[in-house]
Amino acid sequence: MDSVSPQVLNPRARIGWESSMHAYEIRILKNDRDLSLVFSSSQPSDDTAIRVARKLAADRPLEVWREMECIWRQEAALGVHHAA
Repeated sequence: MDSVSPQVLNPRARIGWESSMHAYEIRILKNDRDLSLVFSSSQPSDDTAIRVARKLAADRPLEVWREMECIWRQEAALGVHHAA
């Protein structure tokens, strides 16, 4: 029983958990900066969203958006990143 999350045992806890999530759009770009793939994701923080995006994109250029704000931009393979 210890491995069961509190969200399963208490539906009200789940509502609080869901409301603390933020919507993000992860844009993986081609090297010429054209849009290649778009993922929608719900994450608890900007740091988590950026970490997920970097895993998805590998060394490809990417952008992470929260609402209408670009919060992270990574250039291709150079490891250059910008907190927007």
